[in-house]
Amino acid sequence: MDLTTQKHIFGFDKGYIWLVENSLYTEEDPILRESSARFCVRWGWYFYAEPDVLPDEYHMRKLMWEEVGNSNGSLKDIMLYPENTAGKVGDRIELNIKVLVANEYETHWNKQHIYDMIDEDGQMFRWTTAAKDWEEGSSHHIRGTIKEFDKGICVLTRCMEK
Repeated sequence: MDLTTQKHIFGFDKGYIWLVENSLYTEEDPILRESSARFCVRWGWYFYAEPDVLPDEYHMRKLMWEEVGNSNGSLKDIMLYPENTAGKVGDRIELNIKVLVANEYETHWNKQHIYDMIDEDGQMFRWTTAAKDWEEGSSHHIRGTIKEFDKGICVLTRCMEK
């Protein structure tokens, strides 16, 4: 085995790795940070071998080299963004979400908050607002309009908390 190939560097020596599903946007996950998992922006958290113990909310799947790599050991030019089936652009949706990441920034007019959220089905959502100041880990019931889809994330607009 060539130790300089991306196949080896990313741990696909057995032809596969164990991927934590829906972990592409949760780089700060404390449980995975304390485990033997590694993080990659292409597919999120992963393990070289199937982990023995993880909480029930972590779902694993075997990611085969053929899905992401070429026969010469290099990576294909893809990102593994999960398909988001929340609806289509323009749909008004209602859902329960949990805030995974809460960031803020200042504009000339006010402070804006950007929330990366996950629903009960593991789908990812993003909302930018000045109206709410939510904490990471908090749960909310919201209604909003699908603005667009960006790399597997459903971007919402005109949200309100129910």
